[in-house]
Amino acid sequence: MTINNRRLVSIIVIGVLSSCCVIFGRSHQKDQDKQAPQVSVDLSVLGKRGEQVTLSQVRKVDLLPNGAIKEIGPMANPDEDFQSTDVRRGKELPTRRLAVAGVSESLCIIHYERGGIGRNWILAILELTGGKAKGVWISNTQRFANLNEIKAALESGKLQNQLGEAGW
Repeated sequence: MTINNRRLVSIIVIGVLSSCCVIFGRSHQKDQDKQAPQVSVDLSVLGKRGEQVTLSQVRKVDLLPNGAIKEIGPMANPDEDFQSTDVRRGKELPTRRLAVAGVSESLCIIHYERGGIGRNWILAILELTGGKAKGVWISNTQRFANLNEIKAALESGKLQNQLGEAGW
């Protein structure tokens, strides 16, 4: 086999291996999305004593219900830039950045960072019906790392509903 033929074979092998890695990576990501952690949350905070909802953890804005984004407003993914201060420089960015969310057929809990002059963390609960979302509960909070921490905070009774006082 000549040097040129060896190079050609090497290039083909590398191409095939690269394609396999890309395909495996995509299918692995889909499997991870399907196997998102699930958490059951007591809905007493909404005045629904004894009721629970099972939420699937979400960490990408495009996996949130469209109605929720329409209600709250544009949002960046956790690893993306957002407008963290009130001083705008360069391209226009969303003023919110997703930390973590929990979604079911009837409810969406979204925890996000809101930038601007008073940068803070928000926990919002939205009821979902017919492709639309209605904000029913909101609280300024600390940062939560995952859905289990949100569950603990909501069920502790320490967070107060500030709907009408705090903005999205």
